[in-house]
Formats: sequence, structure tokens, C-alpha cells
Amino acid sequence: MIKKIALIGAGQLGSRHLQGLAKSDLKIDIEVLEPFENSRKLAKSRFEEMPTNKNIIGIKYVENFSEISEVLDLVIVATNSDVRFDIVEKLLTNKHVKNLLLEKVLFQQVESYKKVKDLLYATNTRCWVNHPRRMFPLYRRLKDELQNSKFVNFLVSGGNWGLACNGLHFLDCFSYLTNEIDLRLSGIYLEDRLYDTKRKGFNEIGGMISGALGNRATFSINCFPENYSPVQFCIVSDNINVLIDEANNWYRISDNKNNWIP
Repeated sequence: MIKKIALIGAGQLGSRHLQGLAKSDLKIDIEVLEPFENSRKLAKSRFEEMPTNKNIIGIKYVENFSEISEVLDLVIVATNSDVRFDIVEKLLTNKHVKNLLLEKVLFQQVESYKKVKDLLYATNTRCWVNHPRRMFPLYRRLKDELQNSKFVNFLVSGGNWGLACNGLHFLDCFSYLTNEIDLRLSGIYLEDRLYDTKRKGFNEIGGMISGALGNRATFSINCFPENYSPVQFCIVSDNINVLIDEANNWYRISDNKNNWIP
């Protein structure tokens, strides 16, 4: 059966989603909704960089919402957060969407979260936020290793990597690794200022957020925007210690079974 997939927003991030779709093992028909010509050209060029895949039954690039299909098996919304709520609301109100994938930060108004939640339930649409670390083999392995830990402490540190935006990836990763959703979060050590970003109208924060998950996990995430340094991720528990440097593609593990020798 051919799956109908729509990608809404085909800029830098959206075009990478499109390259991912180009590797599909399922037979799919793709619709790319992007109002800006330069972004459509970028998406098309990046898609054409990918090897030919017989599972891609068709692909079309459109400018207007009315041009995408009425029934969609999957929609990926890769727009900026300032317009995402309006798009999701319009999408769920006017189209039949079976599955929805959203980028973070989801929305910019607190009330938008409840409205979208209600729409998802009303339309019986399944929804995910794109937190890919759950799919990484290393983190799947660590999840198994940490299941019997009596305590776990997570530390993420670095500079100018986007605490407000990318910190969400680590919070989700902590939740995944511990199977905990009871999150307690403190921002008392955040800096009392906002930082400009490359995207006009969007800001970042600096300092540290800390907290706990359930009764056995604590965490702290540090980021100081004025000076760049690579992100390092440290996990300390009673049975395994891990140091991860994703940017340089290495990690080091030691555990109590091997006398803590890496």
C-alpha cells in the first residue's frame, strides 16, 4: 500500500527531513508544501542528491495549503515555532491526518499546547515530537544498562549550543533513559538576560537548568552562549559511568563489573 506523506516547511531542517524520506523502505508518495521559492529549490536539490529509490512513487512541490491531499498517512511540520500552531490547527481542522511529527520548540504560547492536545484527541491523530536520540543505538544500549541503577545523575555542559531549544533534546533523553516522566525543573541559575540568535525574532538563554526525574535521577544542563565549546554529556550511576562527545563521535564507558576500568 502506498503511504501519502506531506512535508510542511522545506527550509534547512525540512529539506533534511526530505532526504530522510528519500531513503524510505515503504512505498510513499510525497507532497512538499513550501511557500518560498528559494526553500523549494533547496529542498528539491537536496532530494535529488539522494540515490534513486524505487519506493518513492511520486513527489510534488506546492505553494498552497489547498494543494495537499485531504487524507494523509503522515505529516511532518518543520516550520519555525512562531507559525507552527496556526499550521497545525489548520491542518487538523481541514485534513484527515493519521500521524503527525512536529519539531521543537513546539509552540510559543502556553495555551497552544492544550488546544493542540484537544485537537489531537478529537481527530484521533497520533503525534510525536522529533527527539531522535531515542533511536540512537548507544542510548538504547544505555537504557538497558541503567534499568537496575539505584541512582543516576546526568550532566550536560558546553557553550553556545542553544540551551532553550536543544536542551529539550536532553530532557527527553533523560526521560527515555530512566523511564520517568515525573519531571521537576528549576531555572534559578539561569542568567537574567536573553541572547539574540541567527534567526530574527528568536532568543536564547544561558546558565544552568537542573532538576530531577522520579526518585532516582537528577540532572543539570549548562550552557553559556558567549563562548562556544563542544557539548559533553556525562552519566554517573552506581553501576555504570559514561562520557559522551557526540560532536566528535566518541564515548567512554566504565562499569562496576569491570572494576570501573574504561
